[in-house]
Amino acid sequence: MSKVLLVDDEKDICLLLSGILKREGFKTSYALNLEDAKGMLSQEEFAAAFIDLNLPDGIGSQLIPIIKEINSNTKIIMISAYDLGLAKASKEGADYLIKKPFSRNIVLSAIADLQID
Repeated sequence: MSKVLLVDDEKDICLLLSGILKREGFKTSYALNLEDAKGMLSQEEFAAAFIDLNLPDGIGSQLIPIIKEINSNTKIIMISAYDLGLAKASKEGADYLIKKPFSRNIVLSAIADLQID
């Protein structure tokens, strides 16, 4: 069972994503800020990470180099309502971009396109 990290300052978003992914057979963990996410990344290996761009203690894309250093195979899916931020995250190494608001189908498309299992 693959593990997926969810990073968003809105707990409801984390719970929504967690529900979608658990139904698909994934184990999920979530963090509400960068600092907690860094701690989780140092303790566990994740197949994928869904990361909100705007977090209370920084920009979610700051996690991209950290994740890639720990495990270059981890797929990074950035989530944001802001097109400019998503474009920047793509240049910084995000594997997939999801614009808010999103649907279950978009999340499942990201999983399928990135071949996360």
